[in-house]
Amino acid sequence: MSQEGSGWRNLLGVIKSADTFVDLDLSGSTMTGTEFNADRSFGSNSDRQGKDKIVSIVLPTTATTVSGFCGEMVPHPILGWVLIPSFFSNLGSVTGMGVSSVNADAFSEMSSLTTVEFPVVEHIGNNAFSNCTNLTDAAFAEGSMLITIGSSAFANTGITSIIIPSNVTSIGEGAFSMCRNLGTVIFAEGSQLTTLPFALFNGNVNLTSITIPSSIRTIEMAVFIQCVNLTTVTFAAGSQLARIQQIAFSSTGITSITIPATVRNIEQQVFRYCDSLTTITFAEDSQLTTIGYEAFLSCTNIESITIPPSVTGIGPRAFENWTSAQTIYVPFADQAAADAVWGTGWRDRNNATIVYQGP
Repeated sequence: MSQEGSGWRNLLGVIKSADTFVDLDLSGSTMTGTEFNADRSFGSNSDRQGKDKIVSIVLPTTATTVSGFCGEMVPHPILGWVLIPSFFSNLGSVTGMGVSSVNADAFSEMSSLTTVEFPVVEHIGNNAFSNCTNLTDAAFAEGSMLITIGSSAFANTGITSIIIPSNVTSIGEGAFSMCRNLGTVIFAEGSQLTTLPFALFNGNVNLTSITIPSSIRTIEMAVFIQCVNLTTVTFAAGSQLARIQQIAFSSTGITSITIPATVRNIEQQVFRYCDSLTTITFAEDSQLTTIGYEAFLSCTNIESITIPPSVTGIGPRAFENWTSAQTIYVPFADQAAADAVWGTGWRDRNNATIVYQGP
C-alpha cells in the first residue's frame, strides 16, 4: 500500500474523481504490500490523490506496518530536492487487523483521528499518536501482544482510559503525558513492566487514582507531576519498588500514601507541594536509606511522620515549611545523635515538633 503501488494509486484516483467522502474497507483486498503510509501533510493537488476524502479505512490483512510522513522527493530549481508528501487530512478511524507495528510519527498531529484498532500490534513507535487531540478510543484487545510503547506515543491525545497489557516491557518517556481527559489507567494483571519512565503521566489533570503493579522497581522523574487531582496511589501487594526519583509526585493531590518496604531511595522533591497529603506511612521492615533534598517541601498538612531506623541520610530542607503543629519522629536519642548521621541540613527551615525516640 505504499505510494508506488499502482493498484492503490488507481483507487485513490477514483476516489479523487468522485469527490465525495468515503469509508474505505480493504479487508478483502488482494493488494500486495505490507506498509500503510498515514502521511497527510499538504502538497500539490496532484499529490493528494483522494486521500483527503477518506474518513475511515480498514486496511488489508497484508498490511503489517503503519508509517507516516512518507512522500516523494522531487527536484526544485532553487531549493534542490524537496519532499512533497501526500495526506489523510480527514481520516477519523483506522482499523488494521494484521498490523504489528505502528511506526514513529505515524499519525502524529492528525487532529481528525478519533478511533484506532490494531488488535495484534506489538510495537508502537515514538510520537505515533502524539497531538491527536481528538483520539479518544485506543483500546488494546484482550490478550494483546503489545510489547513496546514509544516516547510520547499518546501524548496530548483525548484518550479517556487505557489498559496497559501485561506483555508490555517498555514504555518510553512521556508516553501518556498531557492527556487531560485520561481518568483511568489500569495495568493488566501479571504486568512485566519494571519502570515507569520520565513524565509518563505528567499533567493528566483528570487522573484521580492508580494502582502501581508489583513488578515496578523504579518510578522515574516527574512521572505524576502536576496530576493535581490524583488523590490515591496504591502499590500492589508484593511491590518490588526500590527507587522513587525526583519530583515524581510533586504537586499532586495525594491525600495518603504507604511506601513499600522495598523502597530504598526517595529522591529530591518527590512530594514537594503535596499540600493535600495528610498521612505518609513507611511499611514495616522498611529498607529506606535516603530521603532527598526538599522531599517533603511544603507538605504542611501531614500530621506526623516516623522516620525508619534504616535511614542513613536526609537531604537539606527535606521538611521545609513544616509547622509546629506537625511532628517528626526520629530514631535517635537526641538531636546531636541525629545530626551526627544526617548532618544538620535536614532541620533547615523546619519548625516541626521533633520527637527523638532512639536508644
